[in-house]
Amino acid sequence: MIVGALAGILGAILMAVGIEAALLLSPYLTFFGIHQTARFVVVTLLAHIVFGVGLGAGVLWLRPH
Repeated sequence: MIVGALAGILGAILMAVGIEAALLLSPYLTFFGIHQTARFVVVTLLAHIVFGVGLGAGVLWLRPH
């Protein structure tokens, strides 16, 4: 159970970090006129990690037991 829960949360974090990487490689920064700084990358990466943890925990909480 613990291993499955950890895998679910880590999978969600990996997905969220992948989304962040795709966004950083896409043209959305220039489209919205955002300057890519180290602070911007750290803040958005941490935000996506928090999102991944919440998503993974929510999926585990909502799945049938």
